[in-house]
Amino acid sequence: LEYQKGLFWRSPYISIAILIGMFTIAGSPLLALFPLKVSMWNSLSESFPNQGLWFAISLIGFWISAARTTAIFLSSKPKLVEIRRENGWNTVLILIGILITLALGLFPNFFFWVDSELVYKLYQGLN
Repeated sequence: LEYQKGLFWRSPYISIAILIGMFTIAGSPLLALFPLKVSMWNSLSESFPNQGLWFAISLIGFWISAARTTAIFLSSKPKLVEIRRENGWNTVLILIGILITLALGLFPNFFFWVDSELVYKLYQGLN
């Protein structure tokens, strides 16, 4: 954790990409996995209320983890670690990944054609 302190000030694009990834996994609105998380939560809550509750608790855990990581990244940078910035190609690829993640969240109907009832039927077929 000592090396991650102040990562935002040393490598801003990498730290933003990591944080967007963590908040995507947590199911934050306007990010890529939000529509899928909502449909999963609705299906679980209707069919299996206990599992829906545990799913919500796990998302809260991801949110707490992402918030703690944000605090570590934004803390003051240690004096012993050298500052290395991303090079040009790394920055371009990271920004493309961030834009794709945001596009998946902003336009979910364009990218995700999966219906929650179809997912539920597939789940029932596996069990």
